Amino acid sequence: MKLIRTVSPMPGSPLLPLEIEGMVHSVVDQESIIALTDRKGVIVHANDRFCEISGFARSELVGQNHRLLKSGQHPPEFYKQLWATILGGRVWRGEICNRAKDGHLYWVETTISPLRTEGLITHFLTLRTDITARKVAEAELEEKQKREEDERRMAALGRMADGVLHDLNNVLTGVMGLAAETRSDERNAMLQESIGRMAQLTRTLRDYSTGRPARPEPFRLLPLVACACSLIRYRKGVPRNLALVEHHEPPGGCEIVGNEAQVFEIVLNLATNAAEAMAGLLRPQLRVSTQFAGDRVVVCFEDNGSGVPVEAVPTLFEPYASTKGRGRGLGLSVARRIAVAHGGSLELESPGGGGRGACFRLELPARALAPSATPGLERGARRVVLVSEDDAEVRRLIENAAAANGLNVMYPGDSADLVALAAKMGGVLAAAVIDSCELDSDQGTVACLRQVAPGLPILLISATLSARGKSTTPWGEVDSLPKPFAVGELAEALQSAAGGRVRPL
Repeated sequence: MKLIRTVSPMPGSPLLPLEIEGMVHSVVDQESIIALTDRKGVIVHANDRFCEISGFARSELVGQNHRLLKSGQHPPEFYKQLWATILGGRVWRGEICNRAKDGHLYWVETTISPLRTEGLITHFLTLRTDITARKVAEAELEEKQKREEDERRMAALGRMADGVLHDLNNVLTGVMGLAAETRSDERNAMLQESIGRMAQLTRTLRDYSTGRPARPEPFRLLPLVACACSLIRYRKGVPRNLALVEHHEPPGGCEIVGNEAQVFEIVLNLATNAAEAMAGLLRPQLRVSTQFAGDRVVVCFEDNGSGVPVEAVPTLFEPYASTKGRGRGLGLSVARRIAVAHGGSLELESPGGGGRGACFRLELPARALAPSATPGLERGARRVVLVSEDDAEVRRLIENAAAANGLNVMYPGDSADLVALAAKMGGVLAAAVIDSCELDSDQGTVACLRQVAPGLPILLISATLSARGKSTTPWGEVDSLPKPFAVGELAEALQSAAGGRVRPL
């Protein structure tokens, strides 16, 4: 044991170097958890504080590796980075969670310094400070904040659910009444519309509660806008003499990375709101324009209706705000939330009034495309194929097969999205392509599609399929194409599944 000289200097004289060194060693040894290891990490010295916090005797620590204290709270990469740092001759600093002899966890703020002899690293000196109390306090504060955030979120979700369930119950009441009607053609059309509204309400609740796009993928904007503009002609409350004016710059359109089904929800909502705002006009006109600038695309929807009332403008995008005198006013709130989640914005550019209609402005991150990159954008009604497929290469084959038949492709985020879109897009759908064999469940994709779109051709593509061709299921006829397949086979199967509905536009 090294002795420290106790001879005191004369009053007023400076402390001797040996005395200073002894005082520093004493303070550090009392306040810090100290370990000395060899180059392989074997402990060769452990001070009293180390023994005290770990619960191990010195004889149990010396000769052991620090793995003795490993807590399992850090991934292997954590230790790899630590060793790469100190073996490289650099000092490592960080926070480590260790496990004591009795099994409880403790946290230490750690500094590991390489020690050299004649330029070579021979040992590592580890200085630690117990920060367990601080980490526990931080964890408790984080948990408290999480609980408070969850409570706020659940309260908002509860208010949202109340509104959605109110609307859903209204729709269900209408469906029950329609089921008793005798005019089958009209009843079926109204039932499909009601089912579509129910599907939209459930998607509204999900989209509002998550507030983020699921499974972002690149997709073209113009086919989506064109599809929405065609689809609104089939919706109730839209003037049959509606004039649609489209203007797109650049003509080739642009590509967006996000969830196509959710962006379609925004576009359809804005187009529908604008069209319904012109009910009763002699010459209703909806102008839809896209303009690309820098790395953003702006989509504007401008009608020639009466505009948004001044008193409604401040709360227009809040949940439950509505200017229609019906519904719960969830559409614009959800649409803005989705736009923001995609890195964009949704604003009322002009409320209109004084003979001018309202104008809504949707802005999203995008990249411009050459005209040749956007096939199938001829004017008029569009045909769309809804596709549920994860593999990028198979998606490319489907797009090629669809383009060969003058079709546009949309990728819903999941099966629920696919069913919900099918319920609303009956007038422009050609077929649905599903990488699935859910034929044994009333809740399967095929069964649900048949409920909302009874006549929609369905093509199943999967490696588990045994044979190609049409087959009958409890929910009607489907067409099957086993993987792998060539684009020509897919084009034939798509044309066959659609039963002649697939054709160049």
